Amino acid sequence: ASRVTRAPSLFLLYCPACRSGASWLTLSQTLALGLLLATPLGTHAGEPIVPSWITNDPANKAVTIDLVAGWNGNDRFGNYNGYYKDGMTVLVPRGWTVTIDFRNQDPRIPHSVLVTQPYAQEEMELRLTEQDAAIKGAFSENPTEGHKPGEGDRISFTAGEPGRYFLSCGVIVHLVEGMHVGLEVKDGLDKAMVVVNENKIATLD
Repeated sequence: ASRVTRAPSLFLLYCPACRSGASWLTLSQTLALGLLLATPLGTHAGEPIVPSWITNDPANKAVTIDLVAGWNGNDRFGNYNGYYKDGMTVLVPRGWTVTIDFRNQDPRIPHSVLVTQPYAQEEMELRLTEQDAAIKGAFSENPTEGHKPGEGDRISFTAGEPGRYFLSCGVIVHLVEGMHVGLEVKDGLDKAMVVVNENKIATLD
């Protein structure tokens, strides 16, 4: 499913950049579709899915998330796994240990990741520090400066308090410009999943 040359309507729901009206996928768009190798073809936006970049370990109540900044050219590389401006939400079970293997694939500029409060646009800080993390230990090293292209970090934390959060970039103006996706800690889940926010995708450009 990730090696198509045309963008059928199903894939438009998962690839924000494909909604620009182009009838052929660019290389970066094709790579973005590769993130969803584990997604059944019958899945529609808004339904919880377990993409290939999430590895659940229910026996140990743990999940590993491979999070790539600048996965493709969406939002001028200001994205996580191809999404930005709250275009997707990662759902994790309450009480689980969450490990984020973070890597910056942007070819030009640094990025970072923190678990923060969910900001309204007018509340967003120009830059974020360790003190802005909403969960203890949930930030990459030196989030204000970020990691250079090709670099990364591994962070681990406990998903304790149920509620909604952001995965945000702390580098100056990146949060304001849209480099954030959702994270939600929920009771009653038996695995971590992702919901693609269809109403957000429709406004992405």
